[in-house]
Amino acid sequence: MYAEIRAVDGGSGRPAVAPEILFTLWLYATLEGGVGSARAIARLTQNHDTYRWICGGLPVNYPTLSDYRGAHGSILAEPLSLMTALLARSCPVAGLPFAITS
Repeated sequence: MYAEIRAVDGGSGRPAVAPEILFTLWLYATLEGGVGSARAIARLTQNHDTYRWICGGLPVNYPTLSDYRGAHGSILAEPLSLMTALLARSCPVAGLPFAITS
């Protein structure tokens, strides 16, 4: 994924967002809130502390999120499916997709 980044040190524009940050944003947004929209995730990175923490306080715009998902959707598919299955299997309340237990 790093080979596809065309940003260079000292060049114009903002630095590229690390692929692991984009991966984490998509994974967390999908599992935590069922968010599947790049625009919605971009808004969360501005308004929600957890998402700002994931980004290290740096802005992430929706075209970057959308481009990442379009280019690397297959990389996201397996972990999302695995995590969803694990959460569904561990849900103690029948009929609910997920439950948080302490």
